[in-house]
Amino acid sequence: MTMNNTNYMQFSNTNNNNNINNTNINNNICNKNKNFSNLRQNLTIVHWNCDGLSEVKQVELAYYIELNNPDIITLNEIKLSNTNATTRLNFNNYVAIYKCRNQYGGGCALIIKKNIIFDEIPISSNSDIIGVKLKLMDNKDLIVFSHYNPPTEELSLDYLRNTI
Repeated sequence: MTMNNTNYMQFSNTNNNNNINNTNINNNICNKNKNFSNLRQNLTIVHWNCDGLSEVKQVELAYYIELNNPDIITLNEIKLSNTNATTRLNFNNYVAIYKCRNQYGGGCALIIKKNIIFDEIPISSNSDIIGVKLKLMDNKDLIVFSHYNPPTEELSLDYLRNTI
């Protein structure tokens, strides 16, 4: 299904790559559909510029997910067509949101555990950028983006402000 030029998928299937970096964020997460004011969770966000999510790299990522159980994974430079993304972003108990350019360059994805409530951030740009907003305790938001910026292009704060 396609919403806001971003594709959404929910999967059931399940694998580590030493090039993936972990960042732990300790926050109180609040489920916006129910009042879980006492819900406390460590949120693990992982980022990987995979330089093309080949079948081999998909298996490595699935193994990493199985071993480390991250909450959110941001991927850049997935280099997938929409057709290939359907199978390559297929991970057990995760929802994949992605924006493909083509199989030769760019593209980005967010892979989020199914039990995490989020809203997609509408982005009015053809750039390789997607984002979600999670609701935290005390009515604060955590915003997570995945953005591929080619090395030949300068990334500025004004670009980000104008994109979102």
